[in-house]
Amino acid sequence: LEEQKGIKYLIRAMPCILKNVPGTVCLVAGEGSKRKDLENEALKLGISDSVIFIGVRRDMMEIVQVMDVYVLPSIWEGLPLVILEAMAMKKPIVATAVGGTPTAIKDGETGKLVVPENEAALSEAIIMLLRDKKRARQLGENAYKYYNEKFTVKKMLEGYESLYGINI
Repeated sequence: LEEQKGIKYLIRAMPCILKNVPGTVCLVAGEGSKRKDLENEALKLGISDSVIFIGVRRDMMEIVQVMDVYVLPSIWEGLPLVILEAMAMKKPIVATAVGGTPTAIKDGETGKLVVPENEAALSEAIIMLLRDKKRARQLGENAYKYYNEKFTVKKMLEGYESLYGINI
């Protein structure tokens, strides 16, 4: 839970999300230097019952499985493995269009991309997917197909073989 991950924007998006989709719960996984600040932000906004900090977990695959939407509000990133994991699990994804994320998430096709540091854009995309289950399911399916076409270990090895002209 560091500045780079942009979690404060997700927390700031929650009041709007809760207004439009009451009962929504935001799970925040991980630890870091900003955890106390983020907890205080949720408290200040009066949404601490709806934002649950679950810490570092070894069962993230099980946790992601029960999520309706996977959100990565990073301010900067490389190509985050968590996006690929969520794609492999057919999860609809909302992520910021930073770093390598647009390599995996094609806006409106394999997920929703939003501008970074913008809680209004985050809330709009999340609300849309929470309300439109059919659209969310379709994005998850598309993400899964794209993951299998481009990001499996086999596909990545083939890419390295092609790039370097070798057989692994």
